[in-house]
Amino acid sequence: MDRPGAIGFIESTSLVDPGDDAKVRPAFDACFSSAELVGNTGAKYRRALVLRFKRGAALDIGAYHSQANRIKLTLELWVLRPEQPIWDPTSSGLDTLVTRVADDDGSRLWTLAVDKDGALILHTGEDLTAVGGPDDVRTSPGVIESGKWHHVGMTMECKGRQGVQSSIALYVHGKEVVAGNVRFPAVTETRLRNQALLVGPNLLGHKITELRLWAMIRTPEDLYDNRETYLKLAEKRKRLAFKIRDVTKKAVAVNAFLSAPGSFNGAMAANT
Repeated sequence: MDRPGAIGFIESTSLVDPGDDAKVRPAFDACFSSAELVGNTGAKYRRALVLRFKRGAALDIGAYHSQANRIKLTLELWVLRPEQPIWDPTSSGLDTLVTRVADDDGSRLWTLAVDKDGALILHTGEDLTAVGGPDDVRTSPGVIESGKWHHVGMTMECKGRQGVQSSIALYVHGKEVVAGNVRFPAVTETRLRNQALLVGPNLLGHKITELRLWAMIRTPEDLYDNRETYLKLAEKRKRLAFKIRDVTKKAVAVNAFLSAPGSFNGAMAANT
């Protein structure tokens, strides 16, 4: 499991109710290796879970839209940082939880991350060394502690004809900790034809589970009341597929179970 670059899967240790095991498959944590990839310290990406989608697909929500049914996004997940965080020297000390990328070049549109000091950040644009700019939304330090499971949430509601302006709110354990406005980098429609959400990379020693995506703004009450509750729609066991991508751009197929339109709850099985 802890070989360089590996992502393993173990039955979840998070606080989420696993539900009736006769109806719901066990939830698993995605466990990111604490060992760095040897000989690739300058690589743009390390291992990440990759959800690929086309323009107009169910996951194409939030930024770069003006249609009423696509301008809203709520993202939530559980994350466990290691007791002694390990920072990738190529990422400016950011633990990149979820990143939306455009086109096959992997250029970043926005990144939800945790900084070295435990602050939760929504960063816009490609350059992770420019974190802290006017278009970032950042909590105070210490809201994400090492060695503890945290429920993290983000809501996004885009404005304007091109959908590059957005109001953002960040949540920890269902409570809003900061809100602000951002502007996403301008990109051509051609570059948006193929997109992806990356879970990771640069999550050395982390565990992630219960990633949920909603094409709506979930209220603070929704996030707080349901953060430890499994989704009943997981009982339908619809499937989606995602991949593990490494620095060589090779991919390994992974399965998950769709728990609601535009969301999955981490019931995963991998062959790495």
